[in-house]
Amino acid sequence: MRIALIGYGTRGDVQPSLILADALRAGGYDVRLVAPRNMASWIERAAIPFAPLPLDTQQLFSTEEGQRMLGGSAPDNRMS
Repeated sequence: MRIALIGYGTRGDVQPSLILADALRAGGYDVRLVAPRNMASWIERAAIPFAPLPLDTQQLFSTEEGQRMLGGSAPDNRMS
């Protein structure tokens, strides 16, 4: 059986999917992990087939807009 797992967000969001993918692969399943492209080297080191999403979450979350999405302390220019 072929299974595609999707992990979206930061490493902490994707890591559980990677662990599940590894367990499924050990059980004989054909597994691929779909995740943000900035996770590629980390996932590939785990020898899990990888398909990148067209997003770099690290880059996104380092912007002011990304910080607002996360509820961080970036200034809200709409209040000016």
